[in-house]
Amino acid sequence: MGKAARDAAGWHVCLDQLALTLDGAAPASSASQEWQNVHPGYVEAFGPDGSSIGPPEGWDDEAG
Repeated sequence: MGKAARDAAGWHVCLDQLALTLDGAAPASSASQEWQNVHPGYVEAFGPDGSSIGPPEGWDDEAG
């Protein structure tokens, strides 16, 4: 349960990236930067119980 915010932010970014790709557009930022931008909103929405686990270990700007 502690990874709900992490996973929701991940899906958010994946779906945004998919929409951009289907439209033939390039993303404005890396996937990891976008995740960092949207994750706090999901932390706020899901609260501490849904936010105790952060991004996967080793996942950083080089991954996106």
